[in-house]
Amino acid sequence: MKNKFFGLSILCLLLLVSCGRNEHSTTVGVLFPLTGDIAVYGNAIRDGILLAHEESDIKNQIRLIIEDDRGDTRTAMTIFNSLLLRNADIIIGGGMSSVAAALAPLAQQERIPMLSPTASLPSLTHSGEYFFRIWSSDNYEGRIIADYIANVVQARTAALLYVNLDYGVGIRDVFTKEFEEKGGQVVFNEGYEPGATDFRTQLVRIRNSNPDVLFIPGYFQEVANILRQAKELNLNVQIFGISSLYDERIIQLAGEQAEGIIFTYPMYDSNSGDEIIQTFVRNFSDRFGNRPSAFAAHGYDAMKVVEHAIKQLKEKKEPITKESLRNEISKIRDFNGVSGKFSFDENGDVIKSMRFMTVRNGEFVTIE
Repeated sequence: MKNKFFGLSILCLLLLVSCGRNEHSTTVGVLFPLTGDIAVYGNAIRDGILLAHEESDIKNQIRLIIEDDRGDTRTAMTIFNSLLLRNADIIIGGGMSSVAAALAPLAQQERIPMLSPTASLPSLTHSGEYFFRIWSSDNYEGRIIADYIANVVQARTAALLYVNLDYGVGIRDVFTKEFEEKGGQVVFNEGYEPGATDFRTQLVRIRNSNPDVLFIPGYFQEVANILRQAKELNLNVQIFGISSLYDERIIQLAGEQAEGIIFTYPMYDSNSGDEIIQTFVRNFSDRFGNRPSAFAAHGYDAMKVVEHAIKQLKEKKEPITKESLRNEISKIRDFNGVSGKFSFDENGDVIKSMRFMTVRNGEFVTIE
């Protein structure tokens, strides 16, 4: 009888703990590339999420499950399903556009909200009511670069050398359409595989096509090699890139060859005098030992969005469910994040501004 009573007591205790956890905590699944070629971006996003969680006054009510998807769609889908089995209420993930594109249909099917800090593929706009993103669509980035090159630089011909991933292909397509509609002509258009190191053949052909500008939608590691090799081949042309180039390592790797490159970037500025951004930069630097990039800022904002949704539901004394979290996120307007003030439109796309930056005297500066 004593053993039976003891067993029932343990069972009741376990049930109470389980019920308490389900009622009072929200499980947030987090998946990003933490190893591999693009781990630098995934780790920055993760660190931003961790800082936001550590700062939260309801952190004890939010459980994080962090996984490494290695930037691989199959791995990400396996992790996604495991997060569902572990009762995730919301997922912050899909850092790469290709991964987000693979997971968004699953999020819609399982009716679980998914928030991507950095996916930018244009087709994600039509992923369903459970997918949100904090990074602007490539449609926007590609359009403003095309507009800048055509109307400000007044270039009439452009060469494209892009990373052969959804990210690069998406921007290529939008840029080409917009640039040609403004009277421009794309005289060279070719992709390269992630991790490529030798671009001399393509650069010789680009030089022979004699473009007014060279546009390189890609990541800083490969772009640094492109810049060095372009200099070796005496390719003297204005070079443009995208927001993934904002990393001090491109200056370290390319040296003076990085001077003058122009690229788009979110309004986030780690040197801003804004009190919210100053506090974020100080806390992030103290915690991780380096200044936060825009990827870290977007990870931070993603976690803040989740925290905001939870607090709104608690204030209204509504149950915290996948559906209620989705509904609260969809209502967000003029959210004051460190990556800029933003809202979500009816498609879950973010509405926020971007700017142009360049490298001048070995430093990143904003083009006014």
